[in-house]
Amino acid sequence: MTEIGLAEYFGIGEAIGIIATLFVILYFSRKQMQTLSVDIETKILSDLDLRIREITCMGIERPELIKVVSKIESD
Repeated sequence: MTEIGLAEYFGIGEAIGIIATLFVILYFSRKQMQTLSVDIETKILSDLDLRIREITCMGIERPELIKVVSKIESD
């Protein structure tokens, strides 16, 4: 049977520590990417909603511009 010295235990511990650190980094980076994706989606939808409201307000203020958005003829 082989004897494992103190240096070998430290070497094994170091390797396990590096692997565990990589798993922790992977876990938190995936979590951060999901959060970032939700933030970008929310920002895009909010901006789209704002643009639609502005177009609607313009259509109410100036009905002649509705022809640009819609193909329906309006008087």
